[in-house]
Amino acid sequence: MKKDKTEKTKKTGKPETEKKAKVKKRGKAKKTAPPAAASPADSGNIARWRKDFVLERRQETREKQRQAEEQERLQVFVKRTKNASGQKAQRTERTRGFYRFTKVYPARVDTEGFRENTENLGKKKRLWVYLLCGILVFCFSFIVTKTCLMISEDPPANEVADEDNVPPAAQVRMLRFSYDAYAAGNADAVAQALAAEGCNTALFEIKSASGYVNLAMPDFAAAGKREIDPSEMLKALKDAGCSACAYISCFLDPLAANWETSMAVRRTDAGGEVWTDNAGSAWLNPYSQAARTYLTQIVGAAAAAGFDYILLDNVCFSPDSGTAMAYYPGEESINASRNTALTAFVDAAAKSAGNARVIVMCRHTAFDPLANDDLPAYGGNLLQTTASALCVDARLSHQPKNVTVGTERFADVTALPFVFTLAAGDYASQGITDALSGADCMICVEKDENLGDSMRAVELMHLYGYVLW
Repeated sequence: MKKDKTEKTKKTGKPETEKKAKVKKRGKAKKTAPPAAASPADSGNIARWRKDFVLERRQETREKQRQAEEQERLQVFVKRTKNASGQKAQRTERTRGFYRFTKVYPARVDTEGFRENTENLGKKKRLWVYLLCGILVFCFSFIVTKTCLMISEDPPANEVADEDNVPPAAQVRMLRFSYDAYAAGNADAVAQALAAEGCNTALFEIKSASGYVNLAMPDFAAAGKREIDPSEMLKALKDAGCSACAYISCFLDPLAANWETSMAVRRTDAGGEVWTDNAGSAWLNPYSQAARTYLTQIVGAAAAAGFDYILLDNVCFSPDSGTAMAYYPGEESINASRNTALTAFVDAAAKSAGNARVIVMCRHTAFDPLANDDLPAYGGNLLQTTASALCVDARLSHQPKNVTVGTERFADVTALPFVFTLAAGDYASQGITDALSGADCMICVEKDENLGDSMRAVELMHLYGYVLW
């Protein structure tokens, strides 16, 4: 083997290792053809030379490809950065911070071969998390709000309660008490009776339809007066969680009309004598200023005594057919309609009541928005007063023989208590709602053999309150 190397060195004048080093140093020198012929002794060396030559060319080719790919990636990166910033991007170089196994070395590679920055990736993830949390909070709030609204809604109107159930939870549930119960002043007995009927407000007659004033008013002159001080009983009722309402019959007052005839309705054919209705009862004149002052003073005294509500009844002209013979002094001189006179009285009573809520009880025709001035009792409707609530008088014993509610006519309301009560209440309630007067709607029914049917109708209407007479 030494002999072969020595002979080859003699031929070329240089060692084989120096020749190979010279080939590597030339780098990009053109490929030289191998010798045309070689001796059999040099065949092994030629094979190794060829193998080394092929390996060198492969390495050069791979290095060129790697440099070309790196240059292409760099151009794409510069172009993308320039488009994003709008300015020419500087040439970037890899720094120590972006080598593998460092803390900030990007873990992902994008489609273009560049590794993504983990800080930007973390910000994007946080933004998506915040957005998802906001959507979840909004959905949860919407579901909770919708559920609360559904719970707070009234039950369906077609659900009819049994007669043995407690009356509906209306805000004002009144129970009328006799004069004896009121005069006794036993608050415990009154509270027990209210609880037994499912009511929360006691109704006492402060001025009855006969004209008696059942209230201590030392400086007030009246035809019939009973000095009763209800202050202690009212305080005891409030301590028990109950309220009290003062019932005042207004213009139906036989005692006051005969006691002070200047306040009464007169006859047109008997020299100005006091006029009486078919039942023989005298009425006060709504056009009389003295009559209105007399009534508003009683209202103010009841409110001062501690009553929470004032229920005004008989706020009307006499509905009897015999009113053709009735004469109302002041009607012509004042030149005001009957409806105007009644509305002015209710407004004055509400002002005199102060903080006590005034409730006006009338027949359903007083709450008819289409009522005209030809109606003898109200001269129109009472929908535009300042009363806090309007109560429909659905007491069967107080209805005429033939009653018309809207387009429905009842020849005998005692035979159809449920239908009549429901029709009258709905008709009046709709009129009050359409008038936008701000007043609440109540209804008054009697405690008789038809109470079960009447209360079923009351439950279906869901009114502000009711009165059990």
